[in-house]
Parts: sequence; structure tokens; C-alpha cells
Amino acid sequence: MSTEALPEGVRNLIARSIKSASHIEVLMCLRQDTDRAWTAQELARELRTNASMVENQVRELGELVATIGGTPSRYRYNKVSEDTDKDVIALIDHVRTHSRAVLDAIYANPIDTIRSFADAFKIKKD
Repeated sequence: MSTEALPEGVRNLIARSIKSASHIEVLMCLRQDTDRAWTAQELARELRTNASMVENQVRELGELVATIGGTPSRYRYNKVSEDTDKDVIALIDHVRTHSRAVLDAIYANPIDTIRSFADAFKIKKD
């Protein structure tokens, strides 16, 4: 499956919010139990990584994660809208069935951004 075969909503979600495979891992963990509020340490233990990495991932996921105050802070999946939630569910389904296409879509984004930035410096011939 090519990245073009991914649903448009999934491609847009990836472009908007998903910058690495670890973002998906955090999102999948939070989405599996939407009522649970996790500490960074609990997520880190579940994902077999470190808490500071999880805190960075949660921050980068933006509106998809609700931060609940307290010490330590807790994190929970944030259902932004019905459409976004459907896109998150579709993303998770595609990760399970077409992980290569999802990873290609994630890691193609920076190249497009870098290429656009570099193109801004090209000298145009008149």
C-alpha cells in the first residue's frame, strides 16, 4: 500500500500531529483506554522508554492529549472532535495492517518541509 492509498484524514492527521513512530505508540497507548490518566512514568514503563521522552512526545502531540494537573502531571487521550477521533482510530488500524505505508507517510513529511525551505533560496532566472 502506498501513502496515497491511506485515507485523506489519516494523511492529514500524520502531517499535522505525527512526526515519528513513537508519537503513534504514545497515541495508541492513550487511545486504548480513554478514561485512564497516565503519568509519564507509567507510559514510559508501558512503552519501555524513559519518562522524559514520553513527556516530549505528549507535548508534541498537542491537542490530541489532555494534560491533567497534579504532581506528577497525568495525560489522557483528548477526543478533539468526532472526525479527528475517527482519523485516530483509522490511523491505529492502518498501523496494524499497513505499517509500512504509515511510516512512509510520517517520514516523508520532513523531506517535503526541507525541500520547500530549500526551494525558497533558489535563485530564479528572469
